[in-house]
Amino acid sequence: MQSPPPGMTSWTPSDVRVIDAPDTANPARDLIAGYARLVDEQVQVRLDLLDSEILPNYDLYLAIDDSPGGKSSLPGGARTDIAWDRLIYLPSDGSIEVINHNLEPLTADNVLVIRNPGLDYVQIGVKAQGLGRITFQAFSAPAGGITNADSMAAFSLEGRPPARAQTLLAFWNTLPAYSPAQALRRWDGAHTGPLGGRHGLGNLLKAARDYQAPVTLLDIKTISSLSALDFLDQAQLLKEMADRGLLILPDVSTAPGAGPIGDLPTPLLQRAAATSRQVSLAIGLPGSQFTYGALSRELARRYPFSFLPVRPVAQQESPGASSAIYRYAGQLVLPIPAAITATQTTLDGPALEIRRSLAQAALASNKGNQVNEITVLGGDLTRSTWGDPQHAAAMLRYLTAHPWIELLDAHDLLAARPAQNLPVELIRGAVPGIVSGMPEMLEGSLEWVEQNTDTLAQNTWQAFLAGYAPVSPNPPELPALRLNYLEKINTLAEAARWAQDPQPIARCDADPDLDGQPECILASSSQFVTFDIESGALVYAFALHRGEEHQWIAPSSQFIVGLSDPALWELDKGLSADPSVIPGAFSDAGPFQASIQPGEVTFTSHNLTKSFTLLEDGLAIKYLSDEPQQQRVPLGVDPWRRFQADWEELYSADTRADSLIWGISGEFQVEVTSDARLSLQDFTASRKVVRESENPNIDYPAGYFVIFPLALVDVAAPAGFEVRFHFLP
Repeated sequence: MQSPPPGMTSWTPSDVRVIDAPDTANPARDLIAGYARLVDEQVQVRLDLLDSEILPNYDLYLAIDDSPGGKSSLPGGARTDIAWDRLIYLPSDGSIEVINHNLEPLTADNVLVIRNPGLDYVQIGVKAQGLGRITFQAFSAPAGGITNADSMAAFSLEGRPPARAQTLLAFWNTLPAYSPAQALRRWDGAHTGPLGGRHGLGNLLKAARDYQAPVTLLDIKTISSLSALDFLDQAQLLKEMADRGLLILPDVSTAPGAGPIGDLPTPLLQRAAATSRQVSLAIGLPGSQFTYGALSRELARRYPFSFLPVRPVAQQESPGASSAIYRYAGQLVLPIPAAITATQTTLDGPALEIRRSLAQAALASNKGNQVNEITVLGGDLTRSTWGDPQHAAAMLRYLTAHPWIELLDAHDLLAARPAQNLPVELIRGAVPGIVSGMPEMLEGSLEWVEQNTDTLAQNTWQAFLAGYAPVSPNPPELPALRLNYLEKINTLAEAARWAQDPQPIARCDADPDLDGQPECILASSSQFVTFDIESGALVYAFALHRGEEHQWIAPSSQFIVGLSDPALWELDKGLSADPSVIPGAFSDAGPFQASIQPGEVTFTSHNLTKSFTLLEDGLAIKYLSDEPQQQRVPLGVDPWRRFQADWEELYSADTRADSLIWGISGEFQVEVTSDARLSLQDFTASRKVVRESENPNIDYPAGYFVIFPLALVDVAAPAGFEVRFHFLP
């Protein structure tokens, strides 16, 4: 944290003596807090203004009562609450004046005044020698006149500090990143954020570290965000800040992105929290006593504190939100209103409305209310100016320099003693369950997955969580789009079941993705592959190789949906509902007719025939066509590996004259050979460039925009071609 200039020693909560209501039309002369302390032989008084100006256009008066007798009005006639003996007058322009109660001038040589317009306060120092018990009262008035003065209640040097404005800095959409490009832009992007400048989580965290301000990152433990954080090599920063009490990192007890999963059974809620905790521990982040998301009595036994996302009380958004801590099933619960706007910070600190709400919160905390209110600041980080480095620094500088504001940390929250149980209306107001209308068969598959811990069952569960990973913006059509792809996850469960008892399959009347349309499944004792008949696309591919389970083809919807412009979504288009989704490999405009036999499936349209043949250790594809071909193959090798530390170092690419190799060296790789031209886009070349701030003036490598953990093979041919995939080693 920056050190204060000489003469401006940091003030502490024990120095605060009075909080005043923000009740003056002109915020530049609205007094909101008074402080008093004894430093060596000097009595120091500090007066906070709501929003002071660089060039003051107001006069200040500080009345001092330190002797019997005195005067009970200011020179202009305004009444005072104390019988003052001396009055210090600070004009907007000119010299300091001091008078006694007889209105006789006194020397001002022993008065030291420091104005700090950047932090909106004035500090006044008076020599303490000869002074007894001292009481103060401060007034502000328009420049040159004492009429219409704003005053605050009298306060004394020995007075008891008032209660503070309890404030929580809590953010969601903290790192919704699914490619190297998104990861860097969400961490420290250029020309992004609501102001179009530099913006990202890294800027907020660095400011919090500099000013020692505790921050809560509600959804950073979403497993996709943790994977991106590890790719950025920034987990250590979060760990260090958490160890110093500057970060609260809740385990995410929900499929994130749209709130609690009210429709999921408790065992799956528990697994969601356990998965979040497991992945965070794997990349070096600490476990947590906090959870974010759905409420359940089982989770309440494991976590003493829960952050509950709820609908805002009003439909319109507000700069901040008021909340309170309640009890629920032995757990402490803090509802987090889901609509907090980006209008909180400015280059001068808090926006004016935020300053007013904080002062009002401080006043309310001193009225002995049964429920102590907490002001929640932060919100959706992607929409918030908190991600701007200058705004974040100015905001935290102000908050930490005004000790009547209490920034809550983990200890403060866990030590809370709520007086009330969580109201039923807040439980009902929780963000609605996001799996409403989930197909019964998928629900059964998830319950089966919950009972199984093998690799492909784990892969299915991770895909379910990824289906609700946070995205920004979050349009109202997003839940419907997600439901469109949610059913596809059932195919992963079918592959996991097959792996437990691998048997040959050759059928085109199956519906593993639960879309009501038949798909083809081609399987042997070592491979399981599914196809979409309409497009003839190879959608998923799995293999049992050297005794281990592997996935090697995956649609991008297994990892994220909803990244494209909502205006382009077509919810009745199945796998193509989101145009940014890569629906699988070798997808073509159909419709196709399918014919299948053991080990081979063929798709035929009016101008194209393509066949897929299982090999002993791979797959062969043959295109018969007279027209130019441009195909894309999403290689998704063992996607569960991205949830371990340094996962990006596992993957490597090898481009040769006649082949491409992608995967995890020594464990499982896919070699691609073809008589067509091949090219590869993967994320490995981006590992170094994401260690720096985003630079719009450089060309980033191929694969910079590819969804984690895919590698894209592009196949180009003037007509028909053949491709072979061979498993290594």
